[in-house]
Amino acid sequence: MAIRLTSLVGPLNKFLKIGAHPQLLALFVLALVLAVYLLTGCAPLSTEERPPTVTLQIQLDSAGILLAQAFPVKVLAASLHPVGEKQEQGWQQLPVTKHEIDLLSIRTDSATVAQGLLPPGTYNMAFIVLGDAHLEGQTRFERDVQTIVEPIGALVDLNAGQHLTIIVHLAALPFPHSPQKLALYAVDATISQGH
Repeated sequence: MAIRLTSLVGPLNKFLKIGAHPQLLALFVLALVLAVYLLTGCAPLSTEERPPTVTLQIQLDSAGILLAQAFPVKVLAASLHPVGEKQEQGWQQLPVTKHEIDLLSIRTDSATVAQGLLPPGTYNMAFIVLGDAHLEGQTRFERDVQTIVEPIGALVDLNAGQHLTIIVHLAALPFPHSPQKLALYAVDATISQGH
């Protein structure tokens, strides 16, 4: 629906000639701006126009460290890699929503660590960059844990309006030649579609 601005000039002139109170004038201008805003099609985006939303979660699958009381780790970054780009380039960053998490609290369930909007397209890898990790409480392992979380394969097609969740499964395993030291690895990724 189109509005002719000339059709608004007449009522505005009459309003000003009668010596309207300044507060009424301000209210009139505000109502006019709101009417123009609503009538110019400032409606919410349709599903086809909204960018896809991606949620990255992590879950600890390994149960070999159950004797520890806590296993905190820092989450530094999260991203997806588009198909067709070199592995070192093109990573699409997702905002980190949880900067530290106790991995022992997510042995039976996953936790969201990053979420955001990405351009539609096909992606082939997910990457969660983890920082310092250590074990707390009684354990037979060294306290400091090496994080060796590499990008993990996660082939997804992101379409406009879609909500996708990728769970990166982690495992804490002993080093082959140093059984007292643990390393944290990404071992798998599962993908599910949401609303």
